[in-house]
Amino acid sequence: MSAPVQFSMLQDLLQKPASKPFLSNPRCSHEEVGSWEKTWGVRLPEGYRTFLLELADGGRMTGGYTDFVLFPLRRVRATARAAEPFALGRSQVQERLAAARHSPTPRPIFPEFSHAWDEEEEAYPPGCLWIGRYPSFDSLFLVTSGELRGTVWCGVDGGLPERAPDGTPMTFVPWLIDAYQELCG
Repeated sequence: MSAPVQFSMLQDLLQKPASKPFLSNPRCSHEEVGSWEKTWGVRLPEGYRTFLLELADGGRMTGGYTDFVLFPLRRVRATARAAEPFALGRSQVQERLAAARHSPTPRPIFPEFSHAWDEEEEAYPPGCLWIGRYPSFDSLFLVTSGELRGTVWCGVDGGLPERAPDGTPMTFVPWLIDAYQELCG
């Protein structure tokens, strides 16, 4: 499915009445996005950038005990490391995920990141931004560089990419469609 079709699907989904609506913030201006990118020295991945400019500057979906949150851009946490290369490539991720499926004992799949998904900015992996959190309070990160640029990772179990049904890491727009549908039940 093409990026414009995915974005149109996301827009329709978030704007239609729902039992748990996504309460969006007014979208960002080009100046706000450009200023943020200049400050942090990193260009935002296209799907996320388009979301900010054309749909919403983050938002929240209220939950039973806590909310699903996408931070407004001014709260998106970055460090100077956001422009550095992300440590893993697509094939490394796929190989480790496949090996984990066949492992008899659970263990962190990406041990090099086990300390990195904390809310302490200095600990973020290179090439990532903290963009929000699930109702479980697991942090959500967006990869900003390398082969996995634009993919969303969750801080659960030492860090895992959010995956499509075929097991491939999802980029921002398909991930948000999937997460919203799942959270709506």
